[in-house]
Order: sequence, then C-alpha cells, then structure tokens
Amino acid sequence: MKKLYINTGSFDAVFNNLKDSFDGDLTVAANEYKLAIKSKWATGNITGVRFEKEMSYLNFNLTFKQEVNLSIESNPFAPVFFAYCEKGNVLHSFGANGATHCLKKQQSGIMSNSSAINSVLFFQSHQQIDFS
Repeated sequence: MKKLYINTGSFDAVFNNLKDSFDGDLTVAANEYKLAIKSKWATGNITGVRFEKEMSYLNFNLTFKQEVNLSIESNPFAPVFFAYCEKGNVLHSFGANGATHCLKKQQSGIMSNSSAINSVLFFQSHQQIDFS
C-alpha cells in the first residue's frame, strides 16, 4: 500500500507534490493543470483548475497498481469539499482511524471538516476511478 501526504499550500505545491509522488509529467496553462501519470504506482491523469484563491477543482482519472491512501492536510480556509465519483469506488475518512464512508459509482457527497484532522482518500488497486 502506498501512502501519500499532500500539503494544502498553494495549488502549484499540491500538483508538484502529486507530480513527485507519482513520477508524472505536469503541464500548466492559464490556471489549468494536467498531470499525466504512467508509472509503477498508477496510470491516467489528474487535472485541476484554480478558479479563485478559495475555490479549485480536481479530477482523478486513474487506475492504481496498488492500494493508495492519500492524506490531504486540513485547510481552515476550505472546510467544505464537494465530491462526485463517476467510476469505481472511493473511500473517505477524517483522519487515518476515522469512520470510513464510501462513494460509489455515480454518487456525490459533501464533506465538511471543522477540525485540523486530515481528509484521507482510499483508492483500491487495479480499479479505474474517475473522481472529482
């Protein structure tokens, strides 16, 4: 199982951290980010758009080659996440040992975090996911 930690500093920092973690190729143009990944960890793309300082959009369209835990540092300026799972399943918890909730194919959810506990996403291996 691969465990990743993402610091929620700037949008650039998030994508550079993902680039380093997955050994991908990053292109940036007009606040649009595209990370192409073809490595021993995963294949696919992570795309994102930064609309304003307080609002951003990320899409994970990947097939992981092993289970991955992605821990995202809590950001007090962005306490609400809107999530949609187009394909596959994504598990979410607040903290590594928190209660786990599953977003299944074509389900959406709203996650609100009023504490300093990280959001953790769990991705299964060998299953394509399309998650925003």
